[in-house]
Amino acid sequence: DFRPNIVLSGVPTPYGEDNFELFRINNVFLKGALPCIRCRVTTVDKTTGKTRPSGEPLKTLNKSRGIKGRGCFGQCSQHLVKSTGGTLSVGDKVFVRKFKVFPYPFAKDDLKAESSDE
Repeated sequence: DFRPNIVLSGVPTPYGEDNFELFRINNVFLKGALPCIRCRVTTVDKTTGKTRPSGEPLKTLNKSRGIKGRGCFGQCSQHLVKSTGGTLSVGDKVFVRKFKVFPYPFAKDDLKAESSDE
């Protein structure tokens, strides 16, 4: 149900990557922008096309990783600076330049924009 673009391993603490504010993989510089608020599509059974009555996985995410009643998993990161291009490959090292504290506050506009999928 989740389709991440980059998956990390070897982070010393569970969900530690949520605290990456400025980081680099090869010559690609990234900024951790916002927690990734999961949409209701994750509650749809792909075989039947119907919403799961249990509300999973959002029900669990809301309990363990929710911010303002919305389930979060991972973070949205943005390419920080233009580069001459870059290639990311399995096994590349991640270099963290700056950390932040998770969860960090949302602006009301951020939540409004994220909830447009409902």
